[in-house]
Amino acid sequence: MLTLTNAGNIADSSKFSQTVGFSTDPAGLDSAGLPIPTTKSIRINPGKSVKLRISITKAQLAALTPGESYYLTVTETDAQDRVVSVVSPTPFSI
Repeated sequence: MLTLTNAGNIADSSKFSQTVGFSTDPAGLDSAGLPIPTTKSIRINPGKSVKLRISITKAQLAALTPGESYYLTVTETDAQDRVVSVVSPTPFSI
């Protein structure tokens, strides 16, 4: 789950492009595997939050090398090209 919060004083209603991928480093800079983009329409009222479900496909997991460590990366971009990127705090391996 990824939580987006509207800290402003007006509702934010936008289409968000979400890309879920993997990285081999904790900063999320060394991409690995197959990133999958999706688009969602989201409305966040002032002072409120929404939780976005993060989905990983079998094709994404199949593109990773077994035994290596990876970090999950998620990038959200709204219609005004504002970008938020997050990286999982702990690695995992296949």
